[in-house]
Amino acid sequence: MRFLPLDTLLLICSGNVEINPGPLSQPENTTLSIFSQNIRSIRNKMEYIRDNWLDYDILCFTETHLDNSITDNNLQLDSFPLMYRIDDSCHSGGILIYVSGDIISKRLYILESYLNLCMWVELK
Repeated sequence: MRFLPLDTLLLICSGNVEINPGPLSQPENTTLSIFSQNIRSIRNKMEYIRDNWLDYDILCFTETHLDNSITDNNLQLDSFPLMYRIDDSCHSGGILIYVSGDIISKRLYILESYLNLCMWVELK
């Protein structure tokens, strides 16, 4: 009996898997830039993020150390209208993903139920 890896099973469960559909036409600039960082508390680092990382399409931060007392307004970045977050506590954990306004995205909550503290975002 052969077992499939967890990521393969999650993709199959998503119901949105195609065999390399690709774009209908190829625009000139087709690069996607993603930045990922263990930020170790994002609250006091928003200016640093604005100064250094706004030229990426997607920003991913782990260990954000946020709880529900910090609102989205405190974390908003002008060029990133879409923000997805999972809060753990103000002392540990947490995930925050910013997506550029040029990218269509949605959070896939159904896939997150399989693993603790993970986030899945579909990009188009």
